[in-house]
Amino acid sequence: RQATAAAMTFPTAFAETTRFSTTSADLRYRVLNLYRRYLRHSREFVNSYDLDIPAYQVKTKIRQEFERHRFVQDLATKNVLYMKGQMEFQELVNFWKQQCHVMQYFEDFEHYSTTSGNSFVQKFLKGAN
Repeated sequence: RQATAAAMTFPTAFAETTRFSTTSADLRYRVLNLYRRYLRHSREFVNSYDLDIPAYQVKTKIRQEFERHRFVQDLATKNVLYMKGQMEFQELVNFWKQQCHVMQYFEDFEHYSTTSGNSFVQKFLKGAN
């Protein structure tokens, strides 16, 4: 059986040559295009990785990740962040990650807090069951 071209993943189709943006305007254009690609593929991420999360929550998380770096001013740092985002996108689209890697973005780390006396670590250190 031959698979159709649409069903196959071609790693080079999403590859991008590494290039340094010399102006903020050029980098902004590239970042917005990357953001749009992430949003367009969000439903595919949910289906491919069999996530128990609706696509709208994946889109929200994508926005949060982009917003987290919104106020970075250094152009070199922004270029590195862009390249990391591009590599992450290629890994996600080509299914080079496992479900556990994708789910790490959605983990709630509050249960690791050691400030409350009821955390597992605090109970363990006290010798409580």
